[in-house]
Amino acid sequence: MPTLKCGPALTKNKRMTTINNDTIVAISTPHGMGGIAVVRVSGD
Repeated sequence: MPTLKCGPALTKNKRMTTINNDTIVAISTPHGMGGIAVVRVSGD
């Protein structure tokens, strides 16, 4: 898995690169008791 770095060193004429076929998953359910769970999946 690639490591991404951000900060002042990458702000001048440099771009962060990623592998486009990586799948990103994020749980977006709020903390605490709730009746709805959402999982967002992005990628190939």
